[in-house]
Amino acid sequence: KANSRADSIGVTRDDGSIVLGWLTKLVIALGAFGLLSFDGISLLRTTFNAADHATTAAVAAADEYHTSHDLQKGYDAALAAVALDGDTIDTKTFAITTDGRVHLVLHRIAPTLWLQKIQPLRHLTDVHAAGDAGPGS
Repeated sequence: KANSRADSIGVTRDDGSIVLGWLTKLVIALGAFGLLSFDGISLLRTTFNAADHATTAAVAAADEYHTSHDLQKGYDAALAAVALDGDTIDTKTFAITTDGRVHLVLHRIAPTLWLQKIQPLRHLTDVHAAGDAGPGS
């Protein structure tokens, strides 16, 4: 009887659709934020790790070159230092100066959930890090 009285004066019952709609939007927003955060953290982590590995590769190349005075062996030592992580070193950027100092650029692809799947944004996952080391570093 109370419902018929409420209906007769123009008041309608709330079935919870407002709360359900709000909750759905909240879940979608938090999910999108989580995906963006994961990819952002992955890019930052990859950038820092790539910088460390570039230095490691440069030190390995400088030490090998100091021992053998062979440019190819120095390059191979740099590659061996980073090969397990799937990193590459561009041959165009690899250089050893006359005093044995090594300069190189390491290339790594950041693992992401969605960024690498969007063609116009895929270039953002390519991380480059410079490495520089002298003999005995």
